[in-house]
Amino acid sequence: MLSTLQTLEAYSGDTTTFAVAVTDGGVAHDLTGRTLSWLVSATRDGATLLVKDVTVHSNAAAGLSALTLTPEDIETIGGPGSYILTGIEVDGTAEVTRAVSNLRIRGRPQRA
Repeated sequence: MLSTLQTLEAYSGDTTTFAVAVTDGGVAHDLTGRTLSWLVSATRDGATLLVKDVTVHSNAAAGLSALTLTPEDIETIGGPGSYILTGIEVDGTAEVTRAVSNLRIRGRPQRA
């Protein structure tokens, strides 16, 4: 299982990729044929602002994947602020929450 992650940071206007390693009892969890769905919300029980489904993994057999947020994703979320990021593994018949993290989106400082 993914442990609860630290606060992840992204910046408005940037594409940011977060590496993900899924383990179960310290052993790599095979993601072959599975989807990792990432849901972003303003609060733990709040409405979902963005869903990103990842079906192609860095190394599925080794439990390695990634989540990429584009500038368009960040705009959809609502721009700079603090959010909740929940990772759910979907295997066709079941959904298992694998991680809950804080996502902090920062604005870029204005250039003089």
